[in-house]
Amino acid sequence: MATPENKFSKDGFEVGASKVPLIVIGQDDFGNTREELRKYFIDIRKNPDVVRLESKQNKNAKDRGKYLEDGIAHWVSDQLDNLCTDPGSVTFRKPIDAYRMDRYPFSTGYRYKMAASLDGVLEIHGGSIQYDDPQTGKTITLSGEGVCEIKTQGYNDHVTYDHILQVQAQLLVTGFKWGVIGHLGPRLKMQMFVFESHKQIQKKILERVKDFWRRVEKDTPYPVIAESTEKVYSDWSNDDKGLTKLTNDYDLAKDEIERWTTTKDQLANAIKSILKQENTSYVKIREKQIACELITRKATVEKIVPAKPASQYEKLTVKEISNE
Repeated sequence: MATPENKFSKDGFEVGASKVPLIVIGQDDFGNTREELRKYFIDIRKNPDVVRLESKQNKNAKDRGKYLEDGIAHWVSDQLDNLCTDPGSVTFRKPIDAYRMDRYPFSTGYRYKMAASLDGVLEIHGGSIQYDDPQTGKTITLSGEGVCEIKTQGYNDHVTYDHILQVQAQLLVTGFKWGVIGHLGPRLKMQMFVFESHKQIQKKILERVKDFWRRVEKDTPYPVIAESTEKVYSDWSNDDKGLTKLTNDYDLAKDEIERWTTTKDQLANAIKSILKQENTSYVKIREKQIACELITRKATVEKIVPAKPASQYEKLTVKEISNE
């Protein structure tokens, strides 16, 4: 059967661990939705030769993961190996097939048709490692086999909830008790994030995957949840908690910045005008040095901007209420 493959897992007939975050959360940072995934699975089941769902991740990001993955994985292995006490050691291997859930987890009596194509398997020989987690301050005991997942991202220096869900799905499918994310982030910073198997998260994964299969098999769409665009302002007129003075001062400061910015620009133009009239670029007046230089930026080649996920930032708005 010519089913599209995500590494070793068969889309349409089993849920790969990398698809689990989308199924659990509903939408990923690149705008893909679980409803799109559900339709895609249905299309594959009708026609196994269907073209693979186009990823919104650009080619540069895919190549970065493909060519850097092995090096970062071996770095993770060496980091753990350095924590071993004699005669302990850590080895790394790449699986030649997906792990598949061939049991009924947590005695649920339901086969979830899940698979995990791992970037690698780490194995600790000759004892265990006491890993002091710098993220949580906890000491984690690592022994036997564990999941190795690699992430290369230029836009953040930490793992996300999506990453955690993927690793927990991998631990669920493999039965391993721990996993490591080797992370290459901005400024080529390499980090290691260690996770233990978490039953509550895994139960939530199973719940959402079971619902996903039900919707695939019965062709039941996910409900459309419209986001409310209405802004509801709480009336604090009787108890402003000090905000009246703060916002008034904020408005005054903003007005002063705008006024002095205009003044600064006018003064700068006057200074430049005098220097140009006198045909000079550099002047010294007692303690001051004045320079008016023409700066040339270097030409840059055209390039494709790497894909970035949606992001959030805080925006403060303070304005007078119009009575019109």
